[in-house]
Amino acid sequence: MEIKSQEPKYPAWYGLPAEVKFCKKCVISNQRPSSTVEFRSTANEKKSVIDFDEEGVCSACRYHEEKEKNIDWKEREEILWKLCEKFRRNDGRYDVIVPGSGGKDSAFTAHILKNLSLKQI
Repeated sequence: MEIKSQEPKYPAWYGLPAEVKFCKKCVISNQRPSSTVEFRSTANEKKSVIDFDEEGVCSACRYHEEKEKNIDWKEREEILWKLCEKFRRNDGRYDVIVPGSGGKDSAFTAHILKNLSLKQI
């Protein structure tokens, strides 16, 4: 019995792929577009989406694996503290200024840095 490939039942809109795929690890779908400047794209333009490897794992999961295996986070933390020590003040003025957008990622970074600095005092 031969299985024939079917055309998708519903059309894909906004340039997203018609065939929906999910990551085998985190279940993110290929319908989530990568970061793009939306006002520069059109509804008919094909969107850049999450890539999947031959094992069905998304590029974000593979990148996470690389970070866990190949980066010595303890060493990087020590390098950061040595850098911060160069600018440490004892007169009440700010040691460093950490710019952020105000979004969740920069708010979390500020929270972590504040907690780390309290441990160092």
